[in-house]
This record gives sequence, C-alpha cells and structure tokens, in this order.
Amino acid sequence: MINQFQSYVRLRQILRLIRIEDYGTFTQLIIGFILADGQDWWYLASALVVLAPCVYGGLYALNDVHDMDADRLHPLKRTRPIAAGQINPQTASMLGVGLISFGVGTALASDFKVLVLALIFVAINLAYTFKFKTVPYLEILLNMITHPIRFAAGLWLAGSWVHLPLLVVWLLATFAITTLKRIK
Repeated sequence: MINQFQSYVRLRQILRLIRIEDYGTFTQLIIGFILADGQDWWYLASALVVLAPCVYGGLYALNDVHDMDADRLHPLKRTRPIAAGQINPQTASMLGVGLISFGVGTALASDFKVLVLALIFVAINLAYTFKFKTVPYLEILLNMITHPIRFAAGLWLAGSWVHLPLLVVWLLATFAITTLKRIK
C-alpha cells in the first residue's frame, strides 16, 4: 500500500514537472485544424501526442532545471517539483532530454510536418530558456510566437491556408496579451 502511494505521489510530481495542465494551449492547433476542415483525427491525435507531452513536456522539464534557483525565490513557482526538492535536477534533465528525443525521433520516423513543428518548438523554447529570457522585447516575442504557430500548425496539418487572415489577427492578439502581461 505504501509503495502504491509513493508511486502515485511520484507520478503526480512528474506530471507537474512536465506541466500537463498547460497542454490546453494546444487547443489553438485543434481550432486551426478544424477551421481548415481537417479530416484525419488520428493524424491530429498523433501530432498532439508528439508535440504536447513529448516535446513540450521535455521543454518544461529543462526550463524548470534551468530556472530552479530563481523559482525557489518565487512565491508560486517555488512549489514546482525541482524548486521544492521533490525531483532531482539530473533526473529532470534526463527526463526532459528523453521526452524531446522521443518526440523528435517519433516525428522523424512518421511525419515530416510534425517533425518540422517539433524542431521549431524546440528551437524557439530552448533559445528562450537558455539565452533570451532576460533580453527585453525579444523575450516577449519568443514567449508569444509559439501561440500563433500552434494555430498555423493546425491549418498546415489540415492542408489549408484559407484562414490566413485569422492567423494574422491571432498573432496580433497574442502579442498584445503577452505585452500587457509583461507590463503587469
């Protein structure tokens, strides 16, 4: 019974580390896919599995390892598993690299479009985490750009760009929201 409880607690810590609660942002990709009249729901589901828990889960883990000292000082982020000392940074790093590698490898073996998207998300997020998080304006751009890319990804995966004007509106809206969030 104690081992089951410990396993449950460990699973919860890992799910928090890979920020499963943040995968809702991929609804933007689903909306783009639906608006572009995408029909292959298994294709969409497989793309989401590669991009959300694999690529983004790994990126979130690496981000938390990188930010652990700053997170320990933050009133909300100090409860994250690495900052709180619940998950070892080396373990989190291995999990992060493993998830990203598995996601990119799966995309490489299965679909060119998903591979391109995975590599774009990895490049943007690693640049943000390790280089540009503290660079004014550039950090806003890198923080917001992945949201319209998700919408564009849905259009691209469905094979239609008919809603390109909506993408431009979404780009401007996410820029405004991100900028206002930074000002606050």
